[in-house]
Amino acid sequence: RGRRRGVYGLAGSPRRGAGRHEASGRRACVAASVNLYVTRLGGKHNREGFCCGRQSLDDWFRYQASSADKRHGSARVYVLVDDDIDDGCHPLGYYALVGHAVCFEEAPPGLVRGYPPRQPVGAVLLARLAVDERYQHASGLSMRLGETLLADAVRSVMLGDTHVATPLLVVDALDETAARFYARYAFPPFPDRPLRLGARLKDIRKIFGLD
Repeated sequence: RGRRRGVYGLAGSPRRGAGRHEASGRRACVAASVNLYVTRLGGKHNREGFCCGRQSLDDWFRYQASSADKRHGSARVYVLVDDDIDDGCHPLGYYALVGHAVCFEEAPPGLVRGYPPRQPVGAVLLARLAVDERYQHASGLSMRLGETLLADAVRSVMLGDTHVATPLLVVDALDETAARFYARYAFPPFPDRPLRLGARLKDIRKIFGLD
């Protein structure tokens, strides 16, 4: 199997058994009753039945995600799966990360304070994030999978930041509802683009307790 990592709870703190999961490339599970983990998109993952309710997100995942990740190298795609659901072959959700840069003049002042003006600021773009409709309101599991995927995306950016400085995480929300989701985690909107939001990595990692 490819490298996989268990999932942090929304408080960010690893739950019991974190050491065992980290040893196998996982992170701590969100809930003891499930066997959730995040891994890179692979050939075994069945994307055909994925449906989040937004056709653009569904179509990209079904038809373009694999080539973007494996062939073109234009995105890194991660899926959230559960070994108890189709032996880990059925993605419950996914996200995609892309290298990016933010124009100093276009960003909220708080994001670029302290950086040289008139120069681009390094960032990662959270290009897509989606949860299958069947699991958007899962009951009895104490899960909020959108937040789980966002926390994992932050962790992925943190890992890359150890090699290439990445001060910002940016997202282009599809609509106002999605923008409000990110605003809950201290992503301020860009002044002239209200559906583009961003956060400083050092701030967002604290929100998820990933320091």
